[in-house]
Amino acid sequence: SLEPEVSLNDDLARCHTDLGDYPMAIHYATLALSEDPDDVYTRMRRMLSYDELGQYELAIQDADTLVAFVPNDAHLYCNRAQLQRWNRHYEKALIDYEKAIDLDSTMAIAYQGRALCLHALGRDDEARHDFVLATRYEKEPGAEDISQIAYFYLGNRNEAVKIQEHVLESRGHDPNALFTAVTLYSLLGDNAKALNFLKQALDNGFHRYKLIRTIPELEELRQLPEFEEMMKAL
Repeated sequence: SLEPEVSLNDDLARCHTDLGDYPMAIHYATLALSEDPDDVYTRMRRMLSYDELGQYELAIQDADTLVAFVPNDAHLYCNRAQLQRWNRHYEKALIDYEKAIDLDSTMAIAYQGRALCLHALGRDDEARHDFVLATRYEKEPGAEDISQIAYFYLGNRNEAVKIQEHVLESRGHDPNALFTAVTLYSLLGDNAKALNFLKQALDNGFHRYKLIRTIPELEELRQLPEFEEMMKAL
């Protein structure tokens, strides 16, 4: 392993992360960081736990520190960009996506994220170009839950559904793959399928409740009484 020897607090933070107990993961990661503020791995763990809980501003603070520690890591810029995008700070997210792409010109998820920001800002011609690049650089269609959404925005709904169905054949219990299905079918206006996949995602451990309640792609789904019933049952 490339990670250094960990403290007891960091070990407890790992355990609580694995259990999906993100508040306790944050508690122990914070204790570990009080012992070693320069521990990149622990700060990353805390950032991701804040992300899971939808505490984006706190996650961004950790992301800022991580970028300062490791200024040439494309993934760190992409992580911070994603947090900014989920917080609807699209202009800030664009800056970080562009930096990530400068550092790694084949990072599919960065092109996808930048495309979604551009779309949100009404810059659809630029977004289309990035969606094409996202499909080009994804290792294989749907492997990173990218191409199915990109093809939707490119107007190829049949290809989007085909890829999503293929993904679920092999990753049918992966909560992230299931949540991508929620997003796709919500965009397609198939609310029955979107709700079905939302239930499956939640049953399989998808914890990002704030994300479910805030991302623009689920705007129509959130208007349904069945959606509210499902979320109230959590």
